[in-house]
Amino acid sequence: MAATMALTLPGDIHAASHARSLADLLLSRLGVTGQCRADLSLMITEACTNAVSHARRAGDIEVHITVGQHECVIDVGNSDGTFDDAQLHGNLPDPYAEGGRGLPIISALADAARTVHERSGWVVLHMVKHIARAPLH
Repeated sequence: MAATMALTLPGDIHAASHARSLADLLLSRLGVTGQCRADLSLMITEACTNAVSHARRAGDIEVHITVGQHECVIDVGNSDGTFDDAQLHGNLPDPYAEGGRGLPIISALADAARTVHERSGWVVLHMVKHIARAPLH
């Protein structure tokens, strides 16, 4: 059985921390290990931060998290952001650059990641990660 959480958050500086906190609560209740939760939290933080900072127009972001038996699927969407798969799978920027690390970090942590344009004027970053669960006592 899968557990699903769907959030619509204002596209502001607090979106990443709200999404990360709620996701961590869900994942901890489902027995996902601390290291796996840390990786997923970083992915959510980077995706939400990109959604807020790269949206072409201000608005809400949507976060959908589905936790299955063996994997977690995270979708973060915003109003037609400016990133695409080429950036997602690109190299890290110059070490002195102020930004540009978020999507490569996501790509390194996720088992699969891609952008999806299912609705007009909307882009979704779709991420999948295999999860590890703590042993039951």
